[in-house]
Amino acid sequence: MSTRAYSGVYYGTNGGGMKFFVVPVIVICLFSFAFIVIQLNLHSVASHANESEAVKQACGHNPLGTWKNETKFYRICGLPDGSFGIQVLIKNIDGTYREVTSYIRKTSGKPVLNFYDVVRYIEEGCKATFIP
Repeated sequence: MSTRAYSGVYYGTNGGGMKFFVVPVIVICLFSFAFIVIQLNLHSVASHANESEAVKQACGHNPLGTWKNETKFYRICGLPDGSFGIQVLIKNIDGTYREVTSYIRKTSGKPVLNFYDVVRYIEEGCKATFIP
């Protein structure tokens, strides 16, 4: 009769204590992700709320043009300081539009003052085409 070598480790039928390690790691990851999302949202509201409101007002009254890709609409508007804002919209099932975001197009932290640079950003970066 032969005997098997005993390694001294018993894992049981379900992996033993592995679940006591995996569950806390998953919980910690979920809380970390939630914390990061909340912090990013607080930053965007605190730092850019006035810009977003100015773009929303300008694009609502007099957009300079509208572009569309597969899922979104992009409206460009001119702001009083000479910069350009972009408002991003999606179409709801009932045919109405909902704003996703609005922002001032910036490069190197400074507002873009050239309309064609903003158009190039939308057409090349967002893969959108102009709607006449």
